Amino acid sequence: MIFGAALVVRTYRLHEFPPGLHNDEAANGLDVLNILEGKNSVFFPRNQGREPLFIYLQAAVVALLGATPYALRLTAAIIGALAVPAAYWMVREAFVGSTLGPRRLATWTALFMAFGYWHISMSRIGFRANMLPLLAAITFALFWRAWRKLTEEHKFPTLWLILTGVALGVSLYTYTAARMLPVLVVIVAGFSLFQRGMTGKQRLQVIGAVAMIAVVSAVVFAPLGLYYLQHPDAFIGRTAAVFVFNPSAEGDGAPATLPETVLQTALMFFASADPNLRHNPAAQSATDFVLGLWLVAGIFISVIRWRRRPYFFLLAWFVLFSLPAVLSSEGIPHSLRAIGMIPIVYVLPVVAMVLAGQWLTPRWHILRNWLPLPFLLFSATTSVYSYFSVWSDLREFDGAFLGNYVQLADDLGAHGSADSVWLLPLSPNYFNITKTFWQLIFSTMTQPVIRPCTPIRRLQRKPWRRN
Repeated sequence: MIFGAALVVRTYRLHEFPPGLHNDEAANGLDVLNILEGKNSVFFPRNQGREPLFIYLQAAVVALLGATPYALRLTAAIIGALAVPAAYWMVREAFVGSTLGPRRLATWTALFMAFGYWHISMSRIGFRANMLPLLAAITFALFWRAWRKLTEEHKFPTLWLILTGVALGVSLYTYTAARMLPVLVVIVAGFSLFQRGMTGKQRLQVIGAVAMIAVVSAVVFAPLGLYYLQHPDAFIGRTAAVFVFNPSAEGDGAPATLPETVLQTALMFFASADPNLRHNPAAQSATDFVLGLWLVAGIFISVIRWRRRPYFFLLAWFVLFSLPAVLSSEGIPHSLRAIGMIPIVYVLPVVAMVLAGQWLTPRWHILRNWLPLPFLLFSATTSVYSYFSVWSDLREFDGAFLGNYVQLADDLGAHGSADSVWLLPLSPNYFNITKTFWQLIFSTMTQPVIRPCTPIRRLQRKPWRRN
């Protein structure tokens, strides 16, 4: 039922909004068309390079529904909805044996995630980053199942370790920030080596388990890894371009410094908002202020209880997956690069709420069990209203989703034919360069060939000319 609700929220009027089609999504569409023509690849270099898994899933949906923005975004919506039960499974596995109640924790987490503004807005745009919460949750659901058998049942769970390695390897085909997952596996597994009561034999088994996960994931990752060895720029190029310590990092104005990125990323859950309307159409913080306070409480509780494996896991995840945003110098706070934090951002507040409920006296047993409910209703209402109420005037989002370019494509399709060739000037509005500059360049270099460029919005006011 929770999955169904999550799917409805992510697909409701998806064919209408977001409007337009951003060039990152359109680049995926071009690669999808290549795939459907039989041109397969393990890495897609277009648009600064992208991992392939999401694009192949988009190709399957496009093959069924046709080449439309809706098909590209429906893929993300389905994946986003699937991430909700995956997070439920992960939380249940991580907190088995906890006095907080693993099923209760998992259910409330899934509910908050299903109706969370941040996850809703991300799941309705056709970006490959949406694969990360799903694959990360599946990887650690399998990991905790294997680890429980290893450390509590004293069995070497070969099958579960292999499945964990497969999921970990597949996750590296999703999004750049997924490279934090192997680090998280090593950190959490290494934490087990230093827990009390571990015998020498058990420590050797832990090391063997990590080695098995590493080998299996390396085999799965091998095709993409070989491509990276042959094309090192594909592996590091985009990351280096926005790295906070790179003096020539990309971005508008002066690159941000590390203290700025840390502060802005932290405030992203309270007062600061991702300035990019593609990621954040309602221009609001990733969580509402009340849920943000519970998030702080969950972090505080996890710090106090860090010696217990599930709490250490929550802290390690939260810190590691904040790094792609913290170490980026442009667009801060950058909610897209921080998308790997999404499952844990909804787990930590629930941990605090459930624990607070347990501190109440027994006569308040109803409140003890249902303490998260009013906060869920508030969060869900504000999240859904904030997201769906902003689309009353779609023209406000022409810049964020390139609505003018989609209209242009529709006009070309309506007035052209398969053998038509259109010559269009570059829009100075898109590149944020003055019209005068482009007129100077074109008039100097190509005056006999074409006229000075004209902004797209002016071209739309008169009939298109076939050339």
